[in-house]
Amino acid sequence: MSTQAPQIPVKHMLCFLLTVFVCSFVFAYQYIENSNYCLSTSYIMPYPESTAKVQSSLNPRFDTSISRSPIYTNLSHEHYNKSDDAVTSKMNNRIEKSNSFWKAAEFRGCCLPNTIIIGAKKAGTRALINFLKIHPEVAIAPNEVHFFDREENYSRGLKWYAKKIESQDAKVLIEKSPYYFIDYNTPERVQAYNSSIKLILLARNPVKRVLSDQTQLFHNSGGTTPTLEEKLFTYDNTTVDKTAKVLQPSLYVKYLTHWLQWFPKSQIHIVDGDKLVRENPFYEMKPLEKFLQLSSFFNLDKFQFSSTKGFFCPVLSNNDLKCLGSTKGTKHLRFYNSTIYKLTEFFQPYNEQFYTLVGKDFGWT
Repeated sequence: MSTQAPQIPVKHMLCFLLTVFVCSFVFAYQYIENSNYCLSTSYIMPYPESTAKVQSSLNPRFDTSISRSPIYTNLSHEHYNKSDDAVTSKMNNRIEKSNSFWKAAEFRGCCLPNTIIIGAKKAGTRALINFLKIHPEVAIAPNEVHFFDREENYSRGLKWYAKKIESQDAKVLIEKSPYYFIDYNTPERVQAYNSSIKLILLARNPVKRVLSDQTQLFHNSGGTTPTLEEKLFTYDNTTVDKTAKVLQPSLYVKYLTHWLQWFPKSQIHIVDGDKLVRENPFYEMKPLEKFLQLSSFFNLDKFQFSSTKGFFCPVLSNNDLKCLGSTKGTKHLRFYNSTIYKLTEFFQPYNEQFYTLVGKDFGWT
């Protein structure tokens, strides 16, 4: 006696097929999204050995063993700005990064920066931005972007980065993030983003920069920040702790050496931050204008000293002055002469090495 297989109702069969189709579509969509857009990240992927060899041939200062470089030997972990190793490993296992996500040459759209002011903090970066703004061929991000040094921003990719500057026709697009200069990961990330990018570094008297930095920290904290002496000196109160955070941006030779392992000197223009604000800015802006390959615009009449403000301001087309706000030019706190002397003595060998590296004596004493 034969048995007949049960018949599956047509509506049940259609429901089953529809479910399979929807699940397949969702799975495919998620796969594509994960392949092209990374919701979270740690570091940029290391260069393959072949790429490192090419870079080494182009730039003799390039060193594939930078993580073992002696210039970072005694820095505390916070100065590297690295993510937790466990999180980094997990993200690298989960996410296959696409070069187009961070590479300017493969980006389609407007408006990616082609020039970056990398620092140094409290060396005149705000003043420089204010002077550059009056050039008709320049567009500048209104705020510090912190794309390359902050994981939460870097993970958003170039679409997010491009939105920070609104310009359709500017020749030079600039962003400023002074912490880039001392961040360990930033040079490699910037090089991967655009190996031909132009970089601007401001350097001023390192002791004055520390005093200015401490003054700002004091005011921003409402006077609760530790004293400069508490930050600088070891337990015996005589030896300067070279890993002190407030010192780092003033160690120009240390961090510029790191940047030069990723970029040639020809792509890094150094502005004298002391002369920029002490003398007519024209003498610093004209060489910068040439470096950025801008049309001739700056002259002595584009800057005027404001007796009210006590510093130079750019002159607008209607002859009004565009001066920075009241926080610009804040007087330093009073510091012990002994502290200033110890700082001057501490920075002297670093300054001499910096002069040799850049081929210019800044005369810091």
